[in-house]
Amino acid sequence: MESIKKFFANKTVAYYIAICDAVLALVLGIIYVATMKTAIGNNAAGNVPESVGIYLLAGAAVQAVLCVLPQYRFVGIFAIVLFGLSLYKEVFLVPDFIAGLANGIEYNGGNAALNIFYLVGQLVIIISAVVVSFMKFYKNDEEADADFKAVKGTTNIAKVSGGAVVVIAAMLISTLSVGAMKKNAAGSGNSNTPSSGEKEEEEKPSKPVWNPVTDEIKALAAGKQPATDPTGYVFAKEETYDFNDETLAGVTAGAATRENRQLIYLFEGAYSEGYQGQYNEYYTNLYLWDDGIMTGKSNSQTFKGYWYNDMDGDGTVDCLNMVSGSAKYASIVCSKETGFYNYQAYVFMHPGWGDGRSIIVAGYMYYDAIALAINTTKTGLNFTVGDSFKTSDWTLNRILANLSYGAVFNTPDGSSTTQTKWTIPSGLIVDGKLALAGEFEIKASWGGLETSVKITVAEASAE
Repeated sequence: MESIKKFFANKTVAYYIAICDAVLALVLGIIYVATMKTAIGNNAAGNVPESVGIYLLAGAAVQAVLCVLPQYRFVGIFAIVLFGLSLYKEVFLVPDFIAGLANGIEYNGGNAALNIFYLVGQLVIIISAVVVSFMKFYKNDEEADADFKAVKGTTNIAKVSGGAVVVIAAMLISTLSVGAMKKNAAGSGNSNTPSSGEKEEEEKPSKPVWNPVTDEIKALAAGKQPATDPTGYVFAKEETYDFNDETLAGVTAGAATRENRQLIYLFEGAYSEGYQGQYNEYYTNLYLWDDGIMTGKSNSQTFKGYWYNDMDGDGTVDCLNMVSGSAKYASIVCSKETGFYNYQAYVFMHPGWGDGRSIIVAGYMYYDAIALAINTTKTGLNFTVGDSFKTSDWTLNRILANLSYGAVFNTPDGSSTTQTKWTIPSGLIVDGKLALAGEFEIKASWGGLETSVKITVAEASAE
């Protein structure tokens, strides 16, 4: 006990700041691990956001080693590097949150306040770590020399053992934290697909896939099939068809409907940009018709052209191409995708100021939308008075006549029918929270279609 008192007695304020730094980094790292699932926004995708917590915890461990063995001041440099890496990762994410708060727009989801809390905490940690690195840990040089000789010469087992315990504990915490973060990432849909060799993942029962296609919708789809099956329609480049100016002369640019023509593919995409308090949203739609003509609209600019399929040696459709009548759009080659959208392409768009933009548009083989369905699996349908509630936690899906389904596309400046409209019973939600108990019907409409779900709200517990 006397030796411990002596160990702390000859230390300066800088040493105690270093201890506080280690504790703060450990606490912030744990908070980050516990909250990152809901706090991190979509802009973190592909940037390994879990590394923010890993670097914090690793830095806390190194800083703790420095506090146990203050003779080895160079250890603090490694802690500063780790804290810097954590800050570096977070700095890439926070500007979008700050812009969202300034403009009143949620650009990427997540929790802006928590991310700003992370950033402030990291700044406090790294600034204090840098400052104390230039300060003395010992009140006088003689005590520092004596302490150093005690470790280097006679090997103070207590101190060395203490340092080893700290390192082992940090490794355990990091391991547990990484495991927790992987769980969080898997829950939010950001984790990598596990390999076939991961036995533990294989043994877990798979979650049931949400499928809104009912027998009633199947019966409805049977009577909504188009005259020409888009899946069997090929407009090959080799076909002799003259797509000249005269051919396109009678076509209305940007038209979403054409008399006596069937739509084969539809592409859609939106581009958003916020800057200095302004928020702009633009969209691009491409319509590919059965006569090989393409019409389109991008940021209120209309254009027209033609499309064709490339064929490989055995006659299989290899890719989809579009050529605009305007040189600035040039040729658009699509890549094949899986899921609701079959293709993805990049289209040049000019907002009317600054540089041009390349907007990603996703396309699918066109069938009429015949029904809507609301995916409520994120929240379920049972709530309690006082629970937070927002329809953005649900996804409104369109179901096509070929029984494929995907999220509706809200055209930014389109007609009211192309915007999702939610109808919520009066008085049910107050300040973002459920205020009434009972059973309630919530409706959603889009594209002239409507659907609804019923939720049950129980009284809050008296406890």
